[in-house]
Amino acid sequence: MENKNENVNFTEEQQQVINHKTGNLLVSASAGSGKTKVLIAKIVDYILNDYAKLKDILVVTFTNDASQEIKSRLSNEISSSQKEKLLAQLDDLSTSDILTFDKFCIKVIREFGYKIGINANFGVCDAGMSNFFQSKALDNVLAKHNKNFDANFAHVLDFFYDSRSIEQLKVNIINLYSFLRSKSVEIDHYKNLLNETYSQNFNDNIITRFYNEKLLETANYYKAEIKKLLVDAQAINSTNICEVLNGSIGLLSSFGSDVEGNIKLLSLGNSLEVIGTRKLDDNEKLIADKYGALRADCNKRLAAFAGCFGQIGIDQVKKDLSNSKSILLGILNLIEEFDIEYQKTKKNYAVLDFADLEKLANVILQDQTISNELKNKYKYIFIDEYQDTNDMQESIIKNITTGENLCMVGDVKQSIYRFRQAEPKIFVNKYRLYKDMQNGKVIELNKNFRSRAGVLEFANLVFDKIMTEKTADLDYEHTAELECGIKNEDVGRVEVIVLNKPQRQKSEVVKECDVYSVKNAEMTFDGTTQIQKEAFVVAKKIKELVGSGIYDAKIKAKRTVTFADIAILSRKKANTILQIKEVLKQQNIPAMCSFSDQLFENFDVQIIINILKVISNSQNDIPLVSSLTSHFGKLSFDDVATIRAKFPNEKYFYQAVLKYQTEIKDEITDKLNQFFAKIDRYRQVAYNKNLCELIVQIVNDEDFETYFAMNNMAEDFENHIHLLIQNIGELKDYSLAQYLNYVDTFASESVLEENIKDSEDAVEISTIHASKGLEYPIVFLIDAGGKFSDQSLRNKILMENDFGFACNNFNFEKRVSYASPVTIGEKLKIKEEEKKEEMRLLYVALTRAQNNLYVVGSADDIKFAQSEFEIKMCGSYLSWILSALTFDEIEALKVKHSFEKQLKNSKVLFLFENSSGDVITQQNELKSEKAFNCSDTIEILKHKFAHSKLLKKQSVTQIMQGEQTYSTHFVEDGTETNSDDALLIGTEYHKFMQYLDFSKPNEIDEQISKLIDCGVLFSKEIENVELQKIKTAIERLNEIISFDDKVLKEQKFLSYFPANLLVNTNETERVLVQGIADLIIIKPKEIYLVDYKTSRLKNEPDFAKKYKTQLDIYAKAIENFYQKPVTKKYVYSFYLNKLIII
Repeated sequence: MENKNENVNFTEEQQQVINHKTGNLLVSASAGSGKTKVLIAKIVDYILNDYAKLKDILVVTFTNDASQEIKSRLSNEISSSQKEKLLAQLDDLSTSDILTFDKFCIKVIREFGYKIGINANFGVCDAGMSNFFQSKALDNVLAKHNKNFDANFAHVLDFFYDSRSIEQLKVNIINLYSFLRSKSVEIDHYKNLLNETYSQNFNDNIITRFYNEKLLETANYYKAEIKKLLVDAQAINSTNICEVLNGSIGLLSSFGSDVEGNIKLLSLGNSLEVIGTRKLDDNEKLIADKYGALRADCNKRLAAFAGCFGQIGIDQVKKDLSNSKSILLGILNLIEEFDIEYQKTKKNYAVLDFADLEKLANVILQDQTISNELKNKYKYIFIDEYQDTNDMQESIIKNITTGENLCMVGDVKQSIYRFRQAEPKIFVNKYRLYKDMQNGKVIELNKNFRSRAGVLEFANLVFDKIMTEKTADLDYEHTAELECGIKNEDVGRVEVIVLNKPQRQKSEVVKECDVYSVKNAEMTFDGTTQIQKEAFVVAKKIKELVGSGIYDAKIKAKRTVTFADIAILSRKKANTILQIKEVLKQQNIPAMCSFSDQLFENFDVQIIINILKVISNSQNDIPLVSSLTSHFGKLSFDDVATIRAKFPNEKYFYQAVLKYQTEIKDEITDKLNQFFAKIDRYRQVAYNKNLCELIVQIVNDEDFETYFAMNNMAEDFENHIHLLIQNIGELKDYSLAQYLNYVDTFASESVLEENIKDSEDAVEISTIHASKGLEYPIVFLIDAGGKFSDQSLRNKILMENDFGFACNNFNFEKRVSYASPVTIGEKLKIKEEEKKEEMRLLYVALTRAQNNLYVVGSADDIKFAQSEFEIKMCGSYLSWILSALTFDEIEALKVKHSFEKQLKNSKVLFLFENSSGDVITQQNELKSEKAFNCSDTIEILKHKFAHSKLLKKQSVTQIMQGEQTYSTHFVEDGTETNSDDALLIGTEYHKFMQYLDFSKPNEIDEQISKLIDCGVLFSKEIENVELQKIKTAIERLNEIISFDDKVLKEQKFLSYFPANLLVNTNETERVLVQGIADLIIIKPKEIYLVDYKTSRLKNEPDFAKKYKTQLDIYAKAIENFYQKPVTKKYVYSFYLNKLIII
């Protein structure tokens, strides 16, 4: 039933909100439910019925845009009214207290700050100035401790030793400090909390009890699943299988409420038994296969709970717990000292930062006189977007409300700012309290006036299944289902498009190396990222939509779809958005995007910063390896491996480099001499010039602009260098060492804001976060299959709202760290809360569309969750969405590749499409002469190979067209050519092998003629190579290539590897390695890897010694891409005319 209020239609629930006058009110307003309209109507109702005037009302929002929108709507409402009571309030609107939390706090501090010694004329410093002051303050504190070195500080430094020591300590202090300042409790609360979280009585320890709760949840799930299989095994009288299943059920049943007993049981390393596959009939094999999958998954999860306790022993684990506690107390003490120093610095400059505003306002409001004054001033208080409130803000609210005059409006399903310390549990707890009619009332607004029925029914389909009390602290099905408030026959359209990834690019489990593009995108070996593949699908759909008809609720009629009607939403930021933008550009689709990018995460900026670090301190291994293998250093990965192999016993790579320089005389030594000569020269420049001048000189002298232009990064590089110089300029007179300390501490906070717009009629590309509060006729959610991030779990110090701080156990004597039950429990809690946030983020994404919604994601298999446990284990949006289907529906989708699910008033189309890109098989480029006769192709090839310096084969250190130096050129009489000739000739051999079709060995001469005609090869290049060696090489390689093999040539990749995989170090920091695999032969169950060499090594063992490390690294990258083992690694020696297995 609908009620009318001033000629505006309101639903019954909306009218209840407007009419409510007595007691606190929590309005749970779902997406598109018209909460702002209702809030305005409620304020107007207060005024018209003499409950309050505008000056008696406080409205607090979280953004300036929100407060301005409320003021604007209220102004329109008052101006259009004929009622004197309303019109009389118009003059007070501009000075009304409709403002953000920050501005309210500023108002409180300016008015009452004198009570705590704050001058009313304080300024508010921006993030840049705040970072500057924090860096100075932290340097002062650490300098004092370095001078007066004590045991506690030494233990803290020991703990951070394997993470670059002082730099990572600073980063952690800043992060923890930011976390603490959002809390209303003092730091002593967290010190005292350590007594509970680091109690050695695991049955009383709040974190280990949670750890045990999750362990039992896991064990019970697998026990229940295996029991189902046991029923099947008993039905077919399979005694052997029943015996194994009963054994596994018994093992899982042995876990109970005794935490320490469970940890001891895990430390024994027991795992579920294996079912032997011999002599099983078909029914038994079916059960065995299902059990095998369960067993593998269960054992993996139990191993994660077990950590390495069995090797260490429970007594030692407990002893090391006290060490970790002392480390955390030491860090909290440093934070206290840092806070004092930081506050002192700000006081000298008469400024506050944004975190001070809430902290100080809360302190002031503890004064009962001031609190009562504000309680008397504000008759009614409105809090907008209440779901985003943090602990400090909630404390402020409590100190200004009477307990009877508070109206909180929000939607906990849209609480997506956990990274800003928002605590949705504040909303959830109040919802539960008020639902029981204690201290307040709840009114739910679930009728949606934004979206068509099809979009809403799809959202309900998904969230009914996945958003429950156990998975999200919310029973969506019974309290939050969306109801369509628009009466129209057009129900909209929803499609879910799943792109099949035949070979997974990255494992769900973090492995020892990850493969990325230049900006950390997930790359496929056909040269495109999975995001680009999805973007092509989206572009195709956009072309179909633009120009078609769509119902417009505003004009209540159909109209033509334009580009501006469409939005593409992504979880991820700059890199993903830019990739989508580039694909749309290629497809002639105008687009606009705004995004934030972290300056110091960009590949080009990392290179410059690492060079600066070597100039400051050459003994830092990680920047040294990075700089040596960059355009600046020009060493290949082979060279770096040779240095380490020559001096494997040196603890640090820098020491091995020095020894190599002094004891070995070869081309590598020449490169090292040139490298350090440049470092010495720039060190002198750094002494005489400022930091900006130093960077400009490095960029110009080393011709970085040309290098990045060759890598299609010229524009990005120019922008990033400009921003880097600007960043340095903001820090006044920082020295090189000071600036590098600043970068290590605040790199994650240096954010670029960029806006790109092709035209007014353009597709909008945005993050889901940025789309909150907005709506679009047509929405695409892209990258739905992307894995959730676990970045927060990698921090040295973990922080969580309920559990406080935790870190790995640390053994002072052995100087080693490892995960304790406390660490594992804290990580489980963080991960659980982050999954809830991801679920809320998905809700925001699925409720932005008015008419049409398209979900696009990639998966290597169609998987779905049936139970709440499985839902909590899901790692992507796509897994959650597919969980809304039944088993039979999933099977139909797999088989038919298309499935339409009937909902109440609409249908959802599910599509399963192949997204595998083109690969170069045995029938490669020369298969079609027409391709080479295409003028566009010829021009591209001519441009690409017109100049010899663009012909250099990529080294493992340079993406696109870089350089790799080959030792010497071979000639029959044994003489050598100079290194430049050798480099060119080596490149030319690779070029021939890249473009010749191995499947036509008898047509080599004809193929070469065609390549010359097309401008791919030049006559001079033919003079520099011996064609017989090329023919012999192809003949030898065809011996290991089968007809149905896929043959990939010159496959580029960028790969991050842990430093300890590359050099002899304990460092686990990732180092960027770049390379090209010359030849990859993909067989049905395995892969062969071949690398071409023109060096004059004569003995096979010498090849293994020199190139094994390089091929091992290549193999790891390839295995990660294709999820198949590289079983054979070869070097083909053109000098020996031989294929050598490594």
